Amino acid sequence: MTENKRRTYRYAERIKCPYCGYMMRILKEKDDELLCYCASCKEDILITKKEDCE
Repeated sequence: MTENKRRTYRYAERIKCPYCGYMMRILKEKDDELLCYCASCKEDILITKKEDCE
């Protein structure tokens, strides 16, 4: 039985690249940090999640 090896990316909700504003893909998620990839800049960007407490 063969599996589909194509990588599936989860697109972040409302996470846009700080440089160009392009929607970023989540590569890794760890605690309060997200490693995202911007296809436009071709850069891996580490984002720390901040809880909005209002």
